[in-house]
Amino acid sequence: MSYVLTAVLESSRRFLIPALAPLFYNIGIILGTLFLAPKAGLMAPAYGVLLGAASHFLIQLPLAVKLGFRFSPIIKLTEEVKKIGKLALPRILEVSFLQISKTVELFLASLISTASYTYFTFGNTLQLLPVGLFGTSIAKAALPTLSRQADEPGEFRKTLFGALYQIVFLILPVSTILIVLRIPLVRLIFGTDIFSWEATVQTGMVVSAFAVGAVFQAAAALMARGFYALHDTKTPVAISLSAILLIIVVDFILIRGVGLPAWGLAAAFSLGSALQASLLFLFINKKIGDGNPLTVLSPIFKSLLASAASGGVMYLLLKVFDRSVWIKRLSFLGKLDVAKGIAFEKFVLDTRYTVNLLILTIFVILVGMIIYLVVSIILKSKEVWYFFNLVSRIFVKRKLAPIPAKEPEPVTPPPGESSSG
Repeated sequence: MSYVLTAVLESSRRFLIPALAPLFYNIGIILGTLFLAPKAGLMAPAYGVLLGAASHFLIQLPLAVKLGFRFSPIIKLTEEVKKIGKLALPRILEVSFLQISKTVELFLASLISTASYTYFTFGNTLQLLPVGLFGTSIAKAALPTLSRQADEPGEFRKTLFGALYQIVFLILPVSTILIVLRIPLVRLIFGTDIFSWEATVQTGMVVSAFAVGAVFQAAAALMARGFYALHDTKTPVAISLSAILLIIVVDFILIRGVGLPAWGLAAAFSLGSALQASLLFLFINKKIGDGNPLTVLSPIFKSLLASAASGGVMYLLLKVFDRSVWIKRLSFLGKLDVAKGIAFEKFVLDTRYTVNLLILTIFVILVGMIIYLVVSIILKSKEVWYFFNLVSRIFVKRKLAPIPAKEPEPVTPPPGESSSG
């Protein structure tokens, strides 16, 4: 019922409350676990899920009612309901296969080691940040507009690819940060006395493998919604099923055949996401026009170059200012003969201490973001100016663009997410 309300609100271009609903869902799980665990044990998180799901629903109900939504105790199979059911059937099939894929991941992770699924889950949690923040959110926001423009190929194309460029521009630097700073980030977020160095390294590798495919996951979410806006659910689902099958096959090859640790599962997922996003892009580009794919991809190449430059600078800074690199000779810097005479103690940070690690991580990220923006400006990327305008509206003018006046629009049933919760 709560996701029905989410669909109602998002189709009416109200995104703040649906975006807050998952926060209340997670708060419910946390509170249930904290307060009920002493008596309920492992059932406490399950009770927390019930509390969170109820919160997810109740936080959205008032606004939905205000917009005119009403529940009715009548099952009425109207033509619109039948149409939604017909469109949803392929998606139901896709979600079923996705669950099989997750079961395979759990099975294979349990064969690697007792802790491997924990590494996999923790790494997946980190990479979901850019995907959810910049990918799924923009894709959801674009859906109502794309639905209204379904009969206007030119405007539809402009909106779809404009959103794609923004997603890529925002996610690539975050993915680069996750790849370059995987160890510091894992240490800062998950580092405790019981989280060993081996666990940190393994989780970091999972984060990197996932981060490589993060931009593809986000792009696939947007491209799929482009098809849904055109009332085509079969094509994206068929492509998704192909990607899921590829992930399962590659999972077995990398884990049982090659013998890779947990990051092999993440690498297989990223490979499947890359296939899915690429096929969705090719098919929808063909469906909405005959634009040259290379021309369409030009802004993406600019973001790739900027993120590569940013990643190179961040990697160099991390190695220069980390004391352990010089002491243990963990990179090329510590192995160079010319570096032996450098009094590195005067400018490096001892990252065995959390405060120093936090300072170094923040410094490297800030410099990396500046490099990314500067290179984007040099490459004449339009997305960088959209970014500056957004920041200006939020922090300088302290306001967002007003919600457009209500107008009739076709409502397309929004697809579910690739993961539950």
